Amino acid sequence: MSFSMFLTNVIAIILMSYTINTLLPQVHGKFTVPILYLYIIFVGAFAGKFIGFYSTPFFLLGILIILYISAGPFRLWNMLLSLIAWMWNVLSSYIGSFIFSTLGYSYTYTQLSNYQPWILLVITITFSCIPAYFVGKWLRLKLTDNPDLIPHPMLSLLFWEVVICTSIFLLNIVWGSIIGFPASILIFSFFLFMALAIANLLIYINMYRTAQENQRLALHAQAQQSLSEYTQKLEKNYREMRRFRHDYMNMLGTLRGYILERDWDKLEMYFDTKIMNNSGLLNREDTLLGKLSNMKVLEIKGILYTKIVEAFSHGICVFFEMADEISYIDADLLSLSRLLGIYLDNALEAAMESEARELHLVIYKKNNSIFIHIENSTPLLQAPLSQLSEEGFTNKVNHSGIGLFSAQLIIKNCPNLYVSTEYADNTFKQIIVIQNREIQE
Repeated sequence: MSFSMFLTNVIAIILMSYTINTLLPQVHGKFTVPILYLYIIFVGAFAGKFIGFYSTPFFLLGILIILYISAGPFRLWNMLLSLIAWMWNVLSSYIGSFIFSTLGYSYTYTQLSNYQPWILLVITITFSCIPAYFVGKWLRLKLTDNPDLIPHPMLSLLFWEVVICTSIFLLNIVWGSIIGFPASILIFSFFLFMALAIANLLIYINMYRTAQENQRLALHAQAQQSLSEYTQKLEKNYREMRRFRHDYMNMLGTLRGYILERDWDKLEMYFDTKIMNNSGLLNREDTLLGKLSNMKVLEIKGILYTKIVEAFSHGICVFFEMADEISYIDADLLSLSRLLGIYLDNALEAAMESEARELHLVIYKKNNSIFIHIENSTPLLQAPLSQLSEEGFTNKVNHSGIGLFSAQLIIKNCPNLYVSTEYADNTFKQIIVIQNREIQE
């Protein structure tokens, strides 16, 4: 093997390392990525020089072991995408072999001219590295926004399906190396690998769509459940109102009797024991929840109801105002529900740790926009506001620190949604503004 051939082989291995690393959503461990790079370069460039394609199974097995040991919430994703990255590189290599075979050139390393390996590198970069960069970036955004992008059982099934495809790739490569990669085998392998790649892509797209639809259905079911609880609460309030009206008329009659008799002592006693004791019939919690009737978007009403009830259960003093009726929100309701969930969860946690234990929630319409004010008491912030949304930052024990970072990603994906954040005097305020591009009442 010439020096030029060896150099291009090393560069190709480095490009494969880059493709694998750029696809992985999140690798845990400070030394995992350097170890992964060194392992891929050593086994691919040096071990492969002595035992050829027979090193490939050990090469892939080692990558899977390293990623498995690194653990983390995206371990299965990392293992799956490492195999996909390898197959992607192999497929780009077969695209190059198909092009050379079509033009009448040999693809075996011993017969390649000095410039042809560099052409193969350009093909690898074009069909593997560049697409992997954009796919990896998109996938990281999606997984950070929603770690359950594909449910674990479906992801496990997809992983083993890719393992089977990888085994087919390996058998084909080893068999091709034994018989010298004739043109007919290269062409057959190219179409076989393309078919497998397209099949895997279609399977993933179908799984992704199914998972997204399941999440939307789950959100709708949660909204329906919250609506059912909310309706029962309103019916209970209505019954109490009727009972209170009946008692109220009786109380007025008794009061009138004491007044006519000028019996002020009994009047005072009756007022203290009967009137004041019944003042809690219309409690504040029910009054606040009654204001949710103006929110006609079930998915958002569901998340608001759930969080307000949760705040009550933790003894937080809730101030809720919603004077305007809202029947339409021009936003992806799944994303908006996640965003509200993140902000309200953080607000509840901060309020519980503060002395005031207060949560203010105000929703109103202005012009063609919807404003959602979330304001809560909080302990003294230990970090600047700009640092709160950084990936991995948290001041809480056993927290991943991706909540507010995920919120930022949701905002970036919603062009008509804006958020401003303020902090002053142990009060944290976030204002969500949704511009309705269409007016639907």
